[in-house]
Amino acid sequence: MLLNERHSAVRTVTDYNIKPNSTFADVFINLKGFVKNKKFWVIALAFGMCGATTNGLMWSSFTPAATLEGISVADASYLLLIVGLLNIPGTIGAGWLSDRVNKQALLAVIFFLRGASLIWLPFILSQPVGWELIAFAVVFGVFDVATVPPVINLCNQIFGDQGPSAFSWINVAHQVGAGLVAFLGGLIAFMTGSYFVLWFIAGGICFIAAVIVLSPYHSEK
Repeated sequence: MLLNERHSAVRTVTDYNIKPNSTFADVFINLKGFVKNKKFWVIALAFGMCGATTNGLMWSSFTPAATLEGISVADASYLLLIVGLLNIPGTIGAGWLSDRVNKQALLAVIFFLRGASLIWLPFILSQPVGWELIAFAVVFGVFDVATVPPVINLCNQIFGDQGPSAFSWINVAHQVGAGLVAFLGGLIAFMTGSYFVLWFIAGGICFIAAVIVLSPYHSEK
């Protein structure tokens, strides 16, 4: 019975979201329509900020920032391991919630809590690895990839059978944001000898993203 329900759910998602007989060229053809849609730009901007404060931040700057504060590479890697492991329940939970609550509100909460954890980080990063840094890794890990399910869900609801195509382009914004902040982190470290300011900038970006996702143009209707 459960297996049949799962197969039914997969068929429902496939029928609703996958355009039959689509081609690779359609991805670029669809982009012409996406760029005229304000909702597309709002989601892309927010998801760009997501990439800026995850891939471009933690996976590029955390270890060098930690070593500058006296934390060993091994300990920094263990903390990132915790972040990676907590991605799993965080993303699953976000996926479950995105089917049951307002996706804009869910994204705003995720961005706000991620931002709060980043603002907290510079005050504890100079300490030996203890419960504070472990707690940060747990909290950040839960919200690290949690934006993906509600964003995919929004793309499917707003763009229908073009939802997967829309998300593919919105994911480009994610990677652009990641690249920009990875560069910014290196620049700040080069100019100041520390990553201290970067965490506040990243936290501020998250708070701005929390406001952006509540924009009326970011509607799931």
